[in-house]
Amino acid sequence: MSQLSQQEGPAPQAGAIMESVQDRIENGENIEQVEKAYLELQTRLVGALDSTKTILKDIREFNKNSWVVRYPRLAESSSKSLDNGAADGSPSRPLRRSLSFADDPSSSLEVVMRPGMQRSMTLASVPEHEEPASDETAQKIPPQDDASSLLPVHSDLQVLRLDLKLGPTGASSTASFLVNQLEKASIANLLEERIKVSMSYIDKLKTRVEDTSSKILVTGDLNAGKSTFVNALMRRDILPVDQQPCTGMFCEVHDAAENEGREEIHVMKQGVAYKRTDESTFIRAPVEDLESLVVDEENAQRSLKLYLYDARAPSESLLHNGIADIALIDAPGLNRDSVKTTANFARQEEIDVVVFVASAANHFTLSAKEFLWNASQEKAHIFIVVNRFDDIKDKARCRRTVLEQIKQLSPGTYEDAEDLVHFVDSNSALHSQSTNSSFEKLESDLRSFVLLNRSKSKFQPVATYLDNVISDVNLLSASNAILAETERDQARADLERARPALEAMKSNRDGLEDGLGDVEDDGASKAQARTRDRLNKGLDRVA
Repeated sequence: MSQLSQQEGPAPQAGAIMESVQDRIENGENIEQVEKAYLELQTRLVGALDSTKTILKDIREFNKNSWVVRYPRLAESSSKSLDNGAADGSPSRPLRRSLSFADDPSSSLEVVMRPGMQRSMTLASVPEHEEPASDETAQKIPPQDDASSLLPVHSDLQVLRLDLKLGPTGASSTASFLVNQLEKASIANLLEERIKVSMSYIDKLKTRVEDTSSKILVTGDLNAGKSTFVNALMRRDILPVDQQPCTGMFCEVHDAAENEGREEIHVMKQGVAYKRTDESTFIRAPVEDLESLVVDEENAQRSLKLYLYDARAPSESLLHNGIADIALIDAPGLNRDSVKTTANFARQEEIDVVVFVASAANHFTLSAKEFLWNASQEKAHIFIVVNRFDDIKDKARCRRTVLEQIKQLSPGTYEDAEDLVHFVDSNSALHSQSTNSSFEKLESDLRSFVLLNRSKSKFQPVATYLDNVISDVNLLSASNAILAETERDQARADLERARPALEAMKSNRDGLEDGLGDVEDDGASKAQARTRDRLNKGLDRVA
């Protein structure tokens, strides 16, 4: 069990890597400094990905060969001997929790979580004789340094969570709804499969980190104005717009400079890896055919690459920026149908920045909330555009409502709402001849987020994912370590109870062995005497 407990020892602190280099990037005065810091962070993050994958691989081997890793659950303890935190809600004193495992929910251990490392708490088994701690003594309890006891602040696994639910669709995904009647080995197998999926995902993240280009997914609900927003960014009516849902396929917009300066459409063939220099992998079409292509249901399962020329200066253009290759992906509406919605969710792993376009009138639908919640598990920051804001009469109320929803769905985005949440009207920005200050600020912030802060937009999602994986490893190792120690102590206690009987059996064995020796010696002597007597009698007869 000690091997699993030590797994988090060399764990990379991805967040710390981000912060140390991000400061240099934000203070950089030219592109060269930005690129140097970016490459340094890229190298370190690739190393963190490799280290994390090695840890997960070791856990899989440990699960197979040494210890069946148990799936932990933490819940509020019924015991009142320790208060749940200080009066202000901060975890400045020990927290008593009930630790159980999915394969044996009826049995639980009383444990104490103590303040420890950032994003973690120490967990120790509770001695039976422990008395309730007073406020004064509780504040003085020092954090433990035992690395095998680190636990994340949250009481459930994040990346390695077994998301199996009981009950109707939409039931809570908390631990109480997990399948808990499976045998220990079955749950361990499910957990091993989840680790395998995470390792595969880490490989994809590594590919993204090593890729010098950046992809921006523009998504949102039906008729939220996603295509109009992309058109406004390009300063031209290029993507088709309509009152009805129009975009039925993924449209990936690139700078024409990546296509030797030619404006055209490449419709990618299904089942074939796209390669720009190999025409057998795509169908070429003129830009004028774009509308007919995206509304044609026959192309619904395809994707296309749209190469466009932007005559603006690199300081004004997002695609033609002079620093990095940027692609804008205009996605179908989330609730267009289940296939399109699933595709939107799946594409998160290959993109660097999510730009979520919401309607100022409708705010966030259920599909939008689910998408944002899932995206925030990897991407701490999401760029949110509240479109058609000019049509809203009570703008202050709309702004408050939207920001409150964002606070619940993506806390990281809410904290940087000044730079990441924008209330605009894309159609007005596209067609108005006057200056649109709100949209210009949006463009400036988006350029900064994608370009000068590429380490945040491209690498922060990776760092967030790694932090969540390491937190899960901490939870697995700490809880399994406590279980192993409990089972070890129980085995020792059973041994101590059995020791008197064992000693008695040893004593009886010694007496029995002595008795058997005497019987053997006596029997051998008698046999020897009888044999000698018979031999003598036989010799006498012969004589």
